[in-house]
Amino acid sequence: MKRVLVLVLFLCALYSEAQDFKTTIAKPLLEDQLFFEKVFVHTNKTIYWLDDTIWFKAYVVSSENIPSLKTTLLYVNLLDEEGRVLERKNVLINKGVGTGQFELTGNLKSGTYFIQSYTNYMRNFGDDNYYVQKLTIINEPVNTESSQNSKPVYDIQILPEGGYLIENTENVTGIKVLVNNQSIDYTGQILDSNNKEVAAFTNMHLGMTRCKFYYKATESYTAKFVLKDTVIKRELPKSKRTGVALQVYSNNIDSLQVHLQTNTYSIDNNKNTYTVLFHQKNKLIDYAQIILKDTFGLRLKIGKSAFYNGVNTVTVFNEINQPVLERKFFIEKSDKQVNLTLKQEKKWKDSIGYKLRVETSGLREAIASQLSVSVLSVDNNYSLNKQVSIESAFLLSPYLKGTIENPAYYFSKTFKNRLKFLDLLLLNQGWVQYTAKEMIADLNPKYNYDFELGFNLKGRASPLYTNNLALLTDKDEVIDKVYLNNKGAFNFNKLLVYKGDKVKLAFVGEENEAIKPKEIQIDSTNYFHLPFKNYLNSKQVVKSKTLVDKEIWKDFYNKDHTRLDAVKVVGKKRSEAYIKRKRLINKYRKTTFDIGKYMVLDIPEYFLGERKDLMTYLTQLEGVSLKSWKGVEWYLEVGYKKEALLFIDGERVESAELPGVILYMEDVENIMMQPIRGNRIYQVFTTENYKKDIQELFKAYTIFNGYSKSKQYYTPLIENTVLPVKEIDWKPRLKTNKEGTVYFKVKHNKNKVNYVFLIEGVSKDGHLISDMINLN
Repeated sequence: MKRVLVLVLFLCALYSEAQDFKTTIAKPLLEDQLFFEKVFVHTNKTIYWLDDTIWFKAYVVSSENIPSLKTTLLYVNLLDEEGRVLERKNVLINKGVGTGQFELTGNLKSGTYFIQSYTNYMRNFGDDNYYVQKLTIINEPVNTESSQNSKPVYDIQILPEGGYLIENTENVTGIKVLVNNQSIDYTGQILDSNNKEVAAFTNMHLGMTRCKFYYKATESYTAKFVLKDTVIKRELPKSKRTGVALQVYSNNIDSLQVHLQTNTYSIDNNKNTYTVLFHQKNKLIDYAQIILKDTFGLRLKIGKSAFYNGVNTVTVFNEINQPVLERKFFIEKSDKQVNLTLKQEKKWKDSIGYKLRVETSGLREAIASQLSVSVLSVDNNYSLNKQVSIESAFLLSPYLKGTIENPAYYFSKTFKNRLKFLDLLLLNQGWVQYTAKEMIADLNPKYNYDFELGFNLKGRASPLYTNNLALLTDKDEVIDKVYLNNKGAFNFNKLLVYKGDKVKLAFVGEENEAIKPKEIQIDSTNYFHLPFKNYLNSKQVVKSKTLVDKEIWKDFYNKDHTRLDAVKVVGKKRSEAYIKRKRLINKYRKTTFDIGKYMVLDIPEYFLGERKDLMTYLTQLEGVSLKSWKGVEWYLEVGYKKEALLFIDGERVESAELPGVILYMEDVENIMMQPIRGNRIYQVFTTENYKKDIQELFKAYTIFNGYSKSKQYYTPLIENTVLPVKEIDWKPRLKTNKEGTVYFKVKHNKNKVNYVFLIEGVSKDGHLISDMINLN
């Protein structure tokens, strides 16, 4: 491992112990290291209305933020506030990116929802590494007064830098104050046993601050908090008699400074030997063994080029190689910064053309990247801020535990104190001591979950006609072949198949002739190999009693609005069932003049798979029975003394023909029914092969657990006049050319002149692209 740290040798000495650090810590951390995957899901917006569509683009990268080529399957779940999975999408990932959508239904309640995303391989690192994003879905007005009169719940945390306080030494502690899970302004003091102030502090950012004071061995200390008209006192954590105090300074442009300080008691009792390890999760940077010779301690000054872009960690080990202190810090690499320029190029009657260029900040070199752009219209009196970004998802969130409030803030160049507050956030992460064994298991876990490169189709064929079994498309094209080795069990793996696709199976003879299997059993258990999590992990935004953002409703859903005013209907969103029925009406209009009066009936999958006939379907699912009238004629009865008429491909089945109807459901394409005063008319439409008397040699099986099909984006047909942010366009599949440029069109809307472009993306060499650009 390349040594990159420059240490001040006269302040420290290398120390060798019987339990060598390299053997007990470094080697296990480096041995069989797992690839580390990260996920970000860019949604077209974060607030959705009833019957809206959540459009998204997913990015999967390595620890170096390079698009991952190891995984082609990403799970994207829509969760409710309780963590229940409402819907899952199996997203096809190609060269690190994939697209999809969730079509919301009218039965969802107003409130908070979450997008949760992960790969099967990411499970090796635990569900705390899953990507989670908060969304709001609005169905109807919500009473925002319900939580205002509730009793306040105070969450006050005092978090010593590194993990603990030490006697007779200057200590730094982080402080975090929340009321009802919300940050609040406050002031405070550190008081000694005589109620004398030794340090003061005030809220700096989102309820977080820091405080420095000298901890006397003979004293006990209390923190006093003043929150509006409320005063709260908390005892400080008890100090340790021996040990080391850790202070990290990362605000210098070029270097990181680490200050290690101890007390006289530790030096006199030889409790002053430590090893300092720098790492980013499971990637080791360097380590050094040191001896603290006096209470002034040791100051390390290290060039920032030594570290990785994003969150890094320093862990301090004692003389028996057990971790005793830990602190995270952030490094922003200048060579990974990018510039974006967006210009209007051309204007047409119905759309506007834009040119987007991506380049490095320093040398202005073009960057080849994959991008997604959400185009929104924002009301003039509303300030839109991104809550998450690809930078926060890849550089910050995977390395922290717990909830991060508004993580995208720390990457917005418009906030000058963002890096200072980011360091404050990392200081207030705190640290719970663990053993070296637990640390190694956490940073370098065992390999239990594989990369997924498609779907498997398992089963058994009998009898065994040949040892070669082929998988075919529904058009009898060969997808794959497997050798059975005189066994009936088969497994087709790494299949690129979509939900709803139909496949066929056939033996292949010696002369490449296809032989129809007599019996096929499909193993459906592999469809559910990845169980759903019915809870929210520790990264979820903490639930609140108010379901919808108060500020939005206060400003845009006041007493002057009613539900009728809230939505201006300029069109009606058509459901899948409506679209299917419309197509069937157009298709069968020539054979059935009043087809518009018919409703479409579902054909369950098991009716296609067990070679059941039409009359069985009508009997079991529709309650239709074949009756004889005095032995003279046959008729179909439904309900109590009501009659049913049957048409097949537009031709009525007459009385004498009814007993002889033998039509298998696998030859039926659609069934439609019209009720008339308790009576019914059934229209049955057969497949093209049946009409042409073409017999299907191979049985078709429907894929239930393939990739979810990504749909083409369509502009919304419902315009929300109440919400301050309105959807204009969504461009999920943009790629820059070799000049770092991409051109795209946006639908023109004369009534909306303030366009906001939310841009996210990643380059093939690990540059992260994220910006919010306003254009009038």
